[in-house]
Amino acid sequence: FNSTWGLQAELTYNYSGAGLSACLKDIKSNLDTAASGISQGELDTVFGRFPDEAGVRITQHSISLPIMVTYSANENLSLMAGVSLNYVFSTKMSLFGADKFVQAMNGGDTDLASIRDELNQIESIGNDLLKDNMTKFLVGLNLGVEYKFTKGMLENFFVDARYSVTLNNAMAKKIDRTSIDPNMPDI
Repeated sequence: FNSTWGLQAELTYNYSGAGLSACLKDIKSNLDTAASGISQGELDTVFGRFPDEAGVRITQHSISLPIMVTYSANENLSLMAGVSLNYVFSTKMSLFGADKFVQAMNGGDTDLASIRDELNQIESIGNDLLKDNMTKFLVGLNLGVEYKFTKGMLENFFVDARYSVTLNNAMAKKIDRTSIDPNMPDI
C-alpha cells in the first residue's frame, strides 16, 4: 500500500504429523525390580520379546495460502496479521511396531503375517474414518512479527515468527465408531 502498510501473500506446502508411541525400553529401565519382586533375568526375558517402540502416527499434507497485512513499525520491525486458507489433500494413519508387540503379547507363538494382515485392516479402517470425517478446507487466523537485518554480514536477512490458530473444526463430523463395532461409544 505504502511504506508503512503492505500486503504479503505466500503459498506453502505443509507436512505435519502427530504420533503416540510407547518406548518399551524406557518402561523396562524405570521398573524397580526389587520392589516388584521380579528378577532382572525375568524382566530381560519378558521385555526381550517386545519391539523397542510401538505406536500410531498420523501425517497430513496440505497447502496454505496465508494473506497477511503488514505494518512496518520502523526500518527493521514489522507486525503482521491476517488469515490463512488451507487445503488438506492427504491425511494418513500408520501403525509401527504393533505387529511385534502383538506377537510378543501372545508369547511369540502367533504368525507375524496374520498379525500384519489384521493390523493392515485396522489401518485401512482408520484411514477411511479420517478420509470421511476430516475437513479438507481450513481457515486460520495468523499473527506475526518480522525483524529485518540491515547492516553487517546479515544484511538483507530477516527472521519471521508467526502464531496461527485454526478457526474451524478439523473434524467435519463426529466419528461414529459404532458402525465398526456396536459396543464402541462415539468420539
